[in-house]
Amino acid sequence: MYHEGRPAETGVLLQHNPWGYQVNINHPQVRPIFDRYLNWRKIPPWCPLSDSERREFENYVLPKLEGMQK
Repeated sequence: MYHEGRPAETGVLLQHNPWGYQVNINHPQVRPIFDRYLNWRKIPPWCPLSDSERREFENYVLPKLEGMQK
């Protein structure tokens, strides 16, 4: 799968995201956690996160994902 001429990243962690995001929120291991975060923050599923909300989510989920990877 390609996006803008580059292979799309399909893993849990992103390595070449131009916006600096570290977590692939569409990965099957991450999506349920992301959906719970949206529900907890009362953010509609169609609404994109602000930069601070995305940082908050990634800071919360990264340690959990690193534990799952081991």
